[in-house]
Amino acid sequence: NPFGTAPTIEGESGVPATGTPISLNFKLFAADAVGNPLPDSSANTINEEGETSAYYVVLAVDGSGNPLAAQPAGTLDVKFTNVNAGAADYTGAVTSATIGAAFSSTAVNDALADDGETFTVALNGNYSQAGDYEAITYSPATVTTTITDNDIVSIKSITSDTKVEGSSLVHT
Repeated sequence: NPFGTAPTIEGESGVPATGTPISLNFKLFAADAVGNPLPDSSANTINEEGETSAYYVVLAVDGSGNPLAAQPAGTLDVKFTNVNAGAADYTGAVTSATIGAAFSSTAVNDALADDGETFTVALNGNYSQAGDYEAITYSPATVTTTITDNDIVSIKSITSDTKVEGSSLVHT
């Protein structure tokens, strides 16, 4: 089990004969806007222009990390961590995610050319229905989001920086 030492779940589907799992494993995925995991579920990209939102989804998974067919109800905490992005570069206000529902972060379009800034999103525990199960485990895997930008840095050249004494020197 790649998520820790939770008790083994009976049966291949992760659900014992009674129909209720005895433990749950949760994993965070990069997703599309409706919550379908992306093929590379550990990374996504957002742009300061155009598509400015990146999506994520928390799903209960089996011991191999594959989403369960039926998702449990409830919420759990997630956290956003800056790698080389700053708090002004994106919004990621969601700290509690609903299992199986997409949530997002949005790039902030500024005038700075700051291509390639990254931040991570991770599970932070506190499953709201944990008391219904013997064990809850959280995948330590994160989703890395990269912010792209097409702002152009412009540099003006000063062609003359001399003036006759007593006259004004102006650079624009």
